[in-house]
Amino acid sequence: MEVKLVKDSPAEKVYVVIFHKGDEALSGLTDFTIEHKVEDAHFTGIGAVSGAALAWLDVPKKIYHRIAVTEQAEVLSLIGDVATFNGKPVVHMHAVLGRHDRSTVGGHVFELHVNPTLEVFTTVNTTPLKKRPDDASGMKLIDPKQ
Repeated sequence: MEVKLVKDSPAEKVYVVIFHKGDEALSGLTDFTIEHKVEDAHFTGIGAVSGAALAWLDVPKKIYHRIAVTEQAEVLSLIGDVATFNGKPVVHMHAVLGRHDRSTVGGHVFELHVNPTLEVFTTVNTTPLKKRPDDASGMKLIDPKQ
């Protein structure tokens, strides 16, 4: 993983985070947020992966159902945000992947195994955002009141 600061202003910083073959993107972006003390950000990205673990949320059961992607796929869309929970940054990431048969698969990201590259543009804001537990869904949601 390589990082370059491409914009630095009083209101925000923008980084490009470049992942290479063999990198895992969710853990890498989490490492980036810890290293750069990120408390509020949003990001987009494109690239390709050799495999992924995605999921969809079953709200009544409060569990994620995993979707295994075990083939090379294009990252057609990667979006997400960062906020803190119990003082630690939480990366919330979703992706849509294009498969070789022209079908797509998408969902919440648990793992993205990069091949050959993934380019993630990350905008870091100056106002910290915090998450709170949501009993109805079992998720941690951004709380704009904190």
